[in-house]
Amino acid sequence: TAYEIRLSLVGSEMCIRDRYKITFIENSISGAEIFDLKDEDLVAMNITKLGHRKKLLRRISQLRSHSKSAFTPSDEGDNNSDQGSSSGASATSSQTGSSKRRELTIKCSYGDEIRAIRLKKDTSLEALKKAIRKEYKKTMTVKYKDEDGDMLSIKTDDEFEHALSSAGKGGLKVYLSSRSKKNVLTKTETALLENLVDGVVIIDKDGTILFFNKAAEKMWGYSAHDVLNNNVKMLIGADHSGQHDNYLRNYLQTGKAKIIGIGRKVKAKRKDGSEVPVWLAISETKTEDRHTFTATCQIIKEQQSSTTDVSKSAVESSYFILDNLLDLAIVIDEKGIIQFANKECLKVLGYKSPQVVGRNVKMLMPSPFADEHDGYLKNYLTTGAAKVIGTGRDVVAVARDGSIIPVHLSLSETKNDNSGRIFTGILRKLSEEKTPEKPLLQQEREVLDTLLVPAVIIDDKGIIHGFNAHASELFGYKLMEVLGKNVKLLMTSNDREKHDEYLARYNGSGKSKVVGVGRDVVAQHKDGTPIPVRLSVTTKKDGTKRIFAGVIQRL
Repeated sequence: TAYEIRLSLVGSEMCIRDRYKITFIENSISGAEIFDLKDEDLVAMNITKLGHRKKLLRRISQLRSHSKSAFTPSDEGDNNSDQGSSSGASATSSQTGSSKRRELTIKCSYGDEIRAIRLKKDTSLEALKKAIRKEYKKTMTVKYKDEDGDMLSIKTDDEFEHALSSAGKGGLKVYLSSRSKKNVLTKTETALLENLVDGVVIIDKDGTILFFNKAAEKMWGYSAHDVLNNNVKMLIGADHSGQHDNYLRNYLQTGKAKIIGIGRKVKAKRKDGSEVPVWLAISETKTEDRHTFTATCQIIKEQQSSTTDVSKSAVESSYFILDNLLDLAIVIDEKGIIQFANKECLKVLGYKSPQVVGRNVKMLMPSPFADEHDGYLKNYLTTGAAKVIGTGRDVVAVARDGSIIPVHLSLSETKNDNSGRIFTGILRKLSEEKTPEKPLLQQEREVLDTLLVPAVIIDDKGIIHGFNAHASELFGYKLMEVLGKNVKLLMTSNDREKHDEYLARYNGSGKSKVVGVGRDVVAQHKDGTPIPVRLSVTTKKDGTKRIFAGVIQRL
């Protein structure tokens, strides 16, 4: 068989046999095809080590010459003719068949590598997972491809049995992925939370515990090792533990939270079985590669007649966490008033804390979003219909100098018995993904092209350099009809005559009636029809020149 010839090919080089056995099987190399293999074929099969390829090619050459030295050591001591070799091969085949009946070989694909794991024939999913952990030194998720080519998870013994029974002659091949790729905590985050005075527990969307800090160990009496990778309900009092999975599942399906986002008093169950009252505040983190829930917990002492002090302390703890994030973070109340902005947010937007705390968050937004934000917030508080809360979306922030900063916004809500609702926004700069070689004008143009409102970019002479699709729709011009032309063609005669003067005055003094301020003006369509609009202009320096970005909302 091809398998026997393969064993003969590699002979006594056990390391090569173990390393490349699956490679030959995966490439369906038959006995006849072995004789035609060349160095470039071995390279194509991802056998990259030169020494291994030389040994394999030498044995191929020996096989072509019918040399007995190409065979395994058990055959080398046989002085019989080819018939004897054939007999030896039959014995090997018989032994191999017997071994196959006793063992099950599962091909494991992880990254660019395939390894073979051998298990007893009557094995279980737990035995496979244990073997995988031993082989790869980490916990893996296990999937396989069905006959339709769909990737299916293997989470139960029944699913494992189905995967085995549906596997073809080549045996079962599973695809592994490291759980650490999802919901991974950064070293900075771990170091920060580990030494927090409050208990911190982080779980994934299945309720599995991912993090358990020192304060939590002291609070519950468990070590982190005792609880990690277990369901969080082991830490919850009897009044809620039985229903916790349902609470979490219901929230993920409906978005309606009974505990998540709400500061409240609950009971925690310690390792010794006793239950203690704690103040629990839960926040949600939802990004492309992470969906986790962070619980901050404090034991409520008997002498505390109300939860005011502990609630205030929990808020301060959450601010401490936010202040040490590398992303931008802003906390507002239900009226849109900024309660907190972290260090990174203040640094990127160019403000000091007293300049933003106590003011409406719309100061950080361009028009028309700034004009509509209070309405969005009021509508959500009235109807509960959220457009952003619980989901991530790309938006635009405005820095103190008027520059536009594209960010990805993730927004979560927390309810508090004393201070009402608060909303926490985590913003990640999208501009960091752009290559530094891109000119500022190109970056600004790419940002405005993604906006859902009309936008125009001009230079300090009034020449149009950017004109997005929504601007084309509003004004009736195609992009190529306006590029390189003066922006005055979009204005009525009144403003057209004065615009050059406005620009010259701003370039000379830096004073403007429009830049950084939303203003109602009348624009002009290609066909001459006047268009009442609200115009918001921001400006930024590009080397020695200045560019202006106008965001327009039809009134």
